[in-house]
Amino acid sequence: MESTSIQNGQVLVFSQHRTTALTINENEERLWEDIRVYLKKLAPPENRYLHNDLHHPDVPPDEPINAHSHLMAITLSTSEVIPVVEGRLGWGRWPSLLLLELDGPRSRRVLVQVSGESIGDPQIGTCGNLAGSPVERGERVRAGHFSHNS
Repeated sequence: MESTSIQNGQVLVFSQHRTTALTINENEERLWEDIRVYLKKLAPPENRYLHNDLHHPDVPPDEPINAHSHLMAITLSTSEVIPVVEGRLGWGRWPSLLLLELDGPRSRRVLVQVSGESIGDPQIGTCGNLAGSPVERGERVRAGHFSHNS
């Protein structure tokens, strides 16, 4: 929040990929393992999925076998909104923003947009994009990878 003058408003964080997810939760190793186990129960990678039938003519040659990743992603969210209160993220003491990589590892992009009330400007609606992803910035963000073998 140091790079913006927003005092009260919100931060929108949005993953631009269909096989990643964002969530706000505790950044704790045992919880990460619980998340892995839970998601693999919802969409086991070894199951047969129509999306994985790569023999159709409309399928790109580099298409991965990743139906389970898409199914995991639809149960989660591609975005989170965090309130900004008095120039600080208003999400409490323990939460972190977690980026769940469901089909990687690979390079990913995350859009971060801050909007709200600026210092000296009582109008609400100021909007700006921050360069870089929260993963690159490294502040209370944790990326997790869910491979077939995890």
